[in-house]
Amino acid sequence: MNDVERLAAIEAIKSVMYKRIRCVDSKNWEEYDTCHTADAISDSYGDFPDSMRPPGGGVAKGKAAIRAMIRKIVDGPIKVSTIHHALNPEIEVLSPTTAKGVWVLEDRLFWQNGAVEESFHGWGHYYETYEKVDGAWLIKSRKVARLRARQTPGYLKVYELNADA
Repeated sequence: MNDVERLAAIEAIKSVMYKRIRCVDSKNWEEYDTCHTADAISDSYGDFPDSMRPPGGGVAKGKAAIRAMIRKIVDGPIKVSTIHHALNPEIEVLSPTTAKGVWVLEDRLFWQNGAVEESFHGWGHYYETYEKVDGAWLIKSRKVARLRARQTPGYLKVYELNADA
């Protein structure tokens, strides 16, 4: 792989990550499906203590399961507004069809719990792997490693209510 091919791969990987984030925040689930390999794995809560993990633990295997998990959290009966930022990517192309990356993460979530606005604010990193499938770079795995999180007292309530949907 020459330098131009490597740079093109890095830009394509950045684009798929940006698209995934835009699709989550805009709740565009059809396009969200185009961001992951069929066998992708997502661990959305990484090293969170069990007391802060939603029902099911936040791990999903397969792009349909990943979409269903994320959709249930943010687009269930309780609608959650999300704002995600992925910054300063460190992407290493390992071969013509594989790569890995680390991104700085900041995410904000907001929802109504009756008359109370609840929220979550997290900081950390995304650790991801990528695979080139049929000419397109896709996300193969994701683990979120949070360095800090701040949430309102009713933080887990939205997961409980949306999990029943």
